[in-house]
Formats: sequence, structure tokens, C-alpha cells
Amino acid sequence: MDELKVAFGMILLTFILLFVATFYTFKVALKDGPIQLVDKDYYQIGLNYEKTLEDRKKLEKQGYRFEILNQNLNLGKNELQVIYKKGDEFLPNQNLILVLEKGATDKYNQILDLEKGNNSYYTTLNISQSGKWILTLKSLNNNFAQSFTVQIP
Repeated sequence: MDELKVAFGMILLTFILLFVATFYTFKVALKDGPIQLVDKDYYQIGLNYEKTLEDRKKLEKQGYRFEILNQNLNLGKNELQVIYKKGDEFLPNQNLILVLEKGATDKYNQILDLEKGNNSYYTTLNISQSGKWILTLKSLNNNFAQSFTVQIP
């Protein structure tokens, strides 16, 4: 009978430890909250993937592009200045965002709105680690996006 109580106690202890470990894993994983890097209409884009790629290629052929004016980014706070153009024409009054991603993890990812300045858009971004970063500039007006890779010393 004592052996049965010990076995039951061990099983109960195992379940309690599994519950605590699962709780701790979720607590660590959700500490900063979920990061929304996926387009809100990802399902529609997935259904129309070929059309989405074709539309973006058409926009590139029409001359839509982003230009980063200050490519010398360093650790810490950086002012990023961007020009959004169609051909040689600056496009004012656009709704632009910047997605800053660290390739190996999403822990440092940021989504920033760009504000309009004089003939450019700007934002302040905080780069917390050296290495390779991916900057994706996106126009919400026509769903045009362009990515840049930046190496931070």
C-alpha cells in the first residue's frame, strides 16, 4: 500500500512540475506581448499571392521606390530619413511604415510610422544590437514594399 502511495505521489508531483514549466514558458514567451508583423489581410494576400507579386512588380516598373538618405546607422538611437518616389517625383501625404527586423529572432522587431518632413519622411529607430538588420519600408496607400539589409558594426 505504501508503494502505491509513493507512486501516486510521484505522478502527482510530475503533473505539478509539468504545469509549472508550461506556465513559466508561456509567461516568458508572452512577456512583451505579440508583435504584429504579419499584414492584417494576410489571408487574402495568400489567396491572391501571384496577383500580389504581379501588382508589386507593376508598381516597381511604374517607378515607385524608396530611397534611404542616411544609410550610416549605428547602435542606439538613429534618425532615419526616407524619400518615397514615383520616378523622380516625391510622393507627399503617404501613409508609410518601417518594419525593423533582426533576422534570427523577433525579440527586437519594431514597427514604426514615418512622419512627413520637408520633401522626405523620417522616424527615430533604436538599434539595440550589432549585426544584420532588415529594414522594410511599406506604403499602406498602394501596398508597395521594399526591403533593405543594413549591417550594424
